[in-house]
Amino acid sequence: MENYGPQEFKHENNYQRIFMSDKLKIKGETVEYDKNYSLNENQRPLVICKYMSYSNLKKAIENDTFRFSSPNSWTDPFELLFYHPSMTVEREKVTIHGCCFACNDIENEDGFWNIWGKNSTEKIVRVIYNVDKLLKALDEHNADSYDYYLGGMRYFSREYIWEEAQRISNNNMTYNSTTDYINNLCLKQKAYKHENELRLFVKKRYKFKEKDYTEIKNIGYNNGIIEEITLQPFESLGNNHVSWKRINTIQDIMNKQIMKELKGFINQNKLSCRINQSALYCNCKERVYQL
Repeated sequence: MENYGPQEFKHENNYQRIFMSDKLKIKGETVEYDKNYSLNENQRPLVICKYMSYSNLKKAIENDTFRFSSPNSWTDPFELLFYHPSMTVEREKVTIHGCCFACNDIENEDGFWNIWGKNSTEKIVRVIYNVDKLLKALDEHNADSYDYYLGGMRYFSREYIWEEAQRISNNNMTYNSTTDYINNLCLKQKAYKHENELRLFVKKRYKFKEKDYTEIKNIGYNNGIIEEITLQPFESLGNNHVSWKRINTIQDIMNKQIMKELKGFINQNKLSCRINQSALYCNCKERVYQL
């Protein structure tokens, strides 16, 4: 077992339905980890963001919705060892859906763009969230009395995860507390520890024919929930490549068109977030489009 224990989820006094991990400290768009828990050796605050397709971002802004997905959609099969659509927690049938965030810094930026962009035919964007404002919005729009839990991922060996899954299976897939269940949904293989992942969960009473997602309507993106949107970097060809200028000029034209459209959505929905172009593979600073 690793040298750090499970998380405790404490009710935040400023909210009615928000429970925060005792290992995390959230301030706006950044997170700091407990020094004995963090994978961030330099203890720098990390930016909280999501990488997603441009079309999904556009849909979210247009509809003013925030979506939690079923853990069945997660890619690591070891995570599914703990999930069931109707789990018994504290003697009640509940459904838990989640939203995954990356905790980003310059050292793992390249990996994130590659992971999210390599299998996609769409443009990918990075969205930086103000998590304080997101939690407030979820709490204020909580007509269905959902509970929300924000926790950091805990990275272990496959052997440990398998043993924990067997223990839960022997207990008839039941949990005495929501904290125990959320802690298990925050277990992941060590191979993924570079992600510095956070997960925001929504817990609700189980309903027959449950959807594989939970969508919160009227989230209020115009209240500063999104801090920044960055378009994916141009292709990495090297400054000496004969086609570099031509390809990047074409990409620049395409990105400006997308950003112009995106700014239209932002103005229409009265958002005030920054719009950037990643300059990861260029010898220059990220470009902020002025359209």
